[in-house]
Amino acid sequence: MDTSDLFASCRKGDVGRVRYLLEQRDVEVNVRDKWDSTPLYYACLCGHEELVLYLLANGARCEANTFDGERCLYGALSDPIRRALRDYKQVTASCRRRDYYDDFLQRLLEQGIHSDVVFVVHGKPFRAHRCVLGARSAYFANMLDTKWKGRSVVVLRHPLINPVAFGALLQYLYTGRMDVGVEHVSDCERLAKQCQLWDLLGDLEAKCEKVSEFVASKPGTCVKLPPEAAYDVLSVADMYLLPGLKRLCGRSLAQLLDEDSVVGVWRVAKLFGLARLEDQCTEYMARAREKLVEREDFAEAVRQEAAAVAARQETDSIPLVDDIRFHVASTVQTYSAIEEAQQRLRALEDLLVAIGLDC
Repeated sequence: MDTSDLFASCRKGDVGRVRYLLEQRDVEVNVRDKWDSTPLYYACLCGHEELVLYLLANGARCEANTFDGERCLYGALSDPIRRALRDYKQVTASCRRRDYYDDFLQRLLEQGIHSDVVFVVHGKPFRAHRCVLGARSAYFANMLDTKWKGRSVVVLRHPLINPVAFGALLQYLYTGRMDVGVEHVSDCERLAKQCQLWDLLGDLEAKCEKVSEFVASKPGTCVKLPPEAAYDVLSVADMYLLPGLKRLCGRSLAQLLDEDSVVGVWRVAKLFGLARLEDQCTEYMARAREKLVEREDFAEAVRQEAAAVAARQETDSIPLVDDIRFHVASTVQTYSAIEEAQQRLRALEDLLVAIGLDC
């Protein structure tokens, strides 16, 4: 039954199910059905590139000039899969032994066998091995030869060092893997930066970006970000290139729009490239134009927009003013409404004349 499930999952491209069958149910990766086909062949035939890469990494046979190799190559649905098959290198016994090494190192960390240093993080002890830490991290190698030299117990009291994150960091140094909940990712990023583990930091940031995009775009998922926290989160999201989180901040800031804040939020939207939020701001300005023209911050925003137009001539338009005019004009449905729209824009035109930007 598991074998039939494996073939069906490979045809559907269900990576999670295939992973479960191979890793938890111990189904043979190179098993054959009654047509002499392997799971890898069906994954290639149906165009599931991610699944093909997973099967290859887990021992699926596809050597060149063999029946299985040529059949998979000929039946592959896409060029990326063909390239992956051509670049494939057979999993050797030494590669398989790597799994045993990982298991050994994980047990070494968990059981603390022959450990020669203990890190105490807010009362929680972590037994480790100087040779492993020094070989895996230049930062640890330096600290163990200088500040921590000769010490069998190292107490870390810094309030920003989280014991869970520190344990996950040790797991990464020993095994190259990190099993940690989303709530501790930021703590792990901080430690990775402190320990100069740039590859780990890059991996964590990439994972955070995927999670943010998933959370912000998944239908039916409601994520609430307090507007008062959105400014700080937006700066971090922009720093770490998290577009999904930036959009979430934009939706939160849109809740702040009123006559006192709209100009400031509009500036933030332009600074961080939030086109949707910028449009919402100018739409609000169009509705509240008669009160905004009396405010100095709005007049200054118009002046700066005009100054940003290189070599501006008298007849050149001002982007902010154009956007407001557009939103006012967008409500016009009949010819009789044109004059009414012009009347609504009169206050804005008077402001432009007053500050010498008639256009």
